[in-house]
Amino acid sequence: MTTMPRVTERQFQANVRRVLDMAGWLSFHGWTSVFSPAGYPDICAVRGDRLLFAELKSATGKLSPAQITWLDALAEVPGVEVYHWKPDDLEEAGRILYARDRPVETPRTSWAAQRPKKEAP
Repeated sequence: MTTMPRVTERQFQANVRRVLDMAGWLSFHGWTSVFSPAGYPDICAVRGDRLLFAELKSATGKLSPAQITWLDALAEVPGVEVYHWKPDDLEEAGRILYARDRPVETPRTSWAAQRPKKEAP
């Protein structure tokens, strides 16, 4: 049995950026996070009346507290789409990115569906 090679976060980002380009999105991905605020999402993209932010991780990558803070804040903005994608999510990400309109149902990779439960005080 052959195992698939693990996709790095950098490789996954390149794949998502290709899909963004093919689907007609105008997107930004910082070359290096050194000059970005801590936790700022990997992808910011716009197409028509859709604005999307996505944090991309490798299959084993974990979100930092700063990334969670950014995703939470962006998810509060009406109409903004916020996602957390891993390599196994590429097919769903493609469906979302090729869709003409914002998904009616909340995709399993949306931040609303994935947000870690907040601990009670």
